[in-house]
Amino acid sequence: MTHPPLLINELERIRRERGWSVRELARRLGVSPKLFYNMRRGYRPLSVSTLSAVARDFGSDYRVREAVMHYLALEYPTFGRDILRNGPSTSELPDSISYHNRWRIVTWVGRLPFGEGVQRGLYLVATKPEALSAVSRFIVSAVERERLRAIAIAGNARLSTSHATAAADASVLVVERIDFATDTVASLLARRVDAHRPVVVTSCVDREAMPDGVLLRTLRAATELIRLDATSSDTEPVTLAPAAR
Repeated sequence: MTHPPLLINELERIRRERGWSVRELARRLGVSPKLFYNMRRGYRPLSVSTLSAVARDFGSDYRVREAVMHYLALEYPTFGRDILRNGPSTSELPDSISYHNRWRIVTWVGRLPFGEGVQRGLYLVATKPEALSAVSRFIVSAVERERLRAIAIAGNARLSTSHATAAADASVLVVERIDFATDTVASLLARRVDAHRPVVVTSCVDREAMPDGVLLRTLRAATELIRLDATSSDTEPVTLAPAAR
């Protein structure tokens, strides 16, 4: 799908008639200007929450209602097939990780481009560092394929001011081996959590065994726990979104 949905064209018509900027229309839809730009280019589908905002604010316009029905009946199914063909795959992750956990990781990455709200990050724990490294590489690569910015740093990194700023602003921050976290990295994580930006951390130590109580509370609040060594599903469920793939 390389052309804008008819619904976007109708929303653009309303925007011009009312003299709104693109930023103002995006705000009313509850999305960022960048995400609206990608929807307008046909790069991103409209999520359920966006369609709800359209119905709430513009549903009195019969042309908008018809465009919504056209989108749901014809355009979104085509986009969905493209997602399944081109999105990240569980086969890109090591076979040593259970399919359930590979699916959880792929689902998490797949939600990133469509999320108008905040989603929790991931706490990945395994006994073998090489498994953690493989998953970290996959997440960075998959995020960048979605035209988002991912930065990976070591838990014991000593960051320059510019590097810390870039890590704080990235779409996704991956911290490898959080069990060796420096005060600088712990502070960076807290900044991202406060700003509602997703983080992925890896560790050879279970989350509940983290010795730093402040960091433990931050990670509890901000991450879903995935034990990569587990052979069956973890007791902590992943939260699905309508656009998950």
